Amino acid sequence: MRCRVILAVAALAFSQASWANGPETWLKRMTDSHRTLNYQGVVTYQVDDRLSSFKVSHVVKDGREYESLEALSHGEHEVIRQGHDISCVHPGPELLHLLAGDSPEAKQLQKLYHLSLRESGSVAGRAAIGLSIQPKDVYRLGYRLALDKETGLLLRSEIVNKRGKVLERFEYVVLDLSFDEAALERDESQLIAHPPVGEQGSVPEVNWRVSWLPDGFTPLAVRDQAPSISYTDGLAVFTVFVESTEGAASQSDSHMRRGASVSYSTTHKSRGVRVSVVGEIPMLTARQVALGVEWPE
Repeated sequence: MRCRVILAVAALAFSQASWANGPETWLKRMTDSHRTLNYQGVVTYQVDDRLSSFKVSHVVKDGREYESLEALSHGEHEVIRQGHDISCVHPGPELLHLLAGDSPEAKQLQKLYHLSLRESGSVAGRAAIGLSIQPKDVYRLGYRLALDKETGLLLRSEIVNKRGKVLERFEYVVLDLSFDEAALERDESQLIAHPPVGEQGSVPEVNWRVSWLPDGFTPLAVRDQAPSISYTDGLAVFTVFVESTEGAASQSDSHMRRGASVSYSTTHKSRGVRVSVVGEIPMLTARQVALGVEWPE
């Protein structure tokens, strides 16, 4: 699961003060644990039937988070991350922004998703509690989290479709909470710095518009002015690309899915462009958005 998921859902829960001993308490513990705990472990990341494994070491030093991610398969190299946790390393959408607990965006999420607690057994030998995040319509995906009962640390995350089928899964199989920060010392030049949370840009200017969007989705401001626009409901995110068909091998409609990520492309021959929608959303949503792109006269 992504840190976008962690932060946005936590903000949603904070706005629901009536859940004094419910999901918001666990979500606060989850976000606090990533900001305060040192730990080391082995995680697996499953996309459909493909499974990858990583060794992760996470420390907090001088108020900053540092993380080493070493692939245990495919011969990949070690990566040092600064400022975020393992949830930001997965393929897929990047961190959006931290929603204020009483913001309109957080309140809007309550209309789009239902949060509930459930039993989750144990993960990596640790007792866990489950958190279910289910959409209230067919245009977005669901999420299932497992949190460590002792610390609130995220132990497992799953992205699921409307039938409950797991599309992607991230899970600790080994976890050591006694990890010493000295084991992760590195020269600062090797660290990868991320933009501060909340750093904003603007919505790119384009000569087309999307005529249909699921409820709650709005354009996302970005720092790079690319010929594309991303949309988010505060949790899910997708991007619309419009590119010239000049030199294109095929102009037929096409679609593909990998785990929770989908893409749908369609050609507007009269305009000489190809519209593609890419994101962690149902194919139904991607198709309807792509077919709804139009050019105002």
